[in-house]
Amino acid sequence: MTFLFEHVNNSPRTDHQWNKEEDARQKLRDILGTWYHKLGQLLSSEAIAALTASTPEGHPLEQTKLGFPSDFDTQDHVELGLEDLAIIERELRIGLAHDTLKKIWTLLGLKSFLVGKRHRVQGYTISTRAETEIRNVDRQVKKWFGIYNHNWTALEVLRGSAEIPSENRPWTQLQQLRRTDCIMLYDWMEEHAVWRGRGERALIEATQRGEGPKPLPWIWKIEFDFEGEAANSVEGAVQGWTDEGKWCHLKALSTMI
Repeated sequence: MTFLFEHVNNSPRTDHQWNKEEDARQKLRDILGTWYHKLGQLLSSEAIAALTASTPEGHPLEQTKLGFPSDFDTQDHVELGLEDLAIIERELRIGLAHDTLKKIWTLLGLKSFLVGKRHRVQGYTISTRAETEIRNVDRQVKKWFGIYNHNWTALEVLRGSAEIPSENRPWTQLQQLRRTDCIMLYDWMEEHAVWRGRGERALIEATQRGEGPKPLPWIWKIEFDFEGEAANSVEGAVQGWTDEGKWCHLKALSTMI
């Protein structure tokens, strides 16, 4: 999944990068060969036949279907004996979605720390290094953004036309991820500080015109386990999280970049 996202989104390669990608392709071919060799232990012969029929000849290696229930139409799950496997895949993908969001939270927190460091500390060398680290974080956010939405698409296939059970809160919390959701809390807090400085009346009038401060994106509400909309409550939750965590920047630098 990660290889597919990077293959689609990266810029033209140097010879070294091309060779590195070809090595990755060969590893992927080996993994796919092993996977398909064992696929008969999981799927019925009818499901394997349907999977083969739905795969166009000469398709790119990175677009190979793995035979997950989400690779089939939901109306075919009963006939192909995929109902139990679909439940297992759904639960695994819900867990993967929350794990992916956790990586994005940590990276955006790290970016906030780096931006603040760049503003606080003077000097060309420090500023240049901070810019490099910020670009690295942005690339990581872009990668996990793509992985999350790939996973979200599969979850939507598994859901089909059915409603998500209200008791399955980890699933109901999830939404499609948009670029505007992946904002730093640093920016959000700065914007709200500006509006607070303009006074309550100006804030109310701007909100009525649809021009007020942006609400906290849903991905951060999951992190805070917070469902309210009251500005003071939201800002209090944000401030408490930032004071307690200090972005965990050293850990993030060592484990995620």
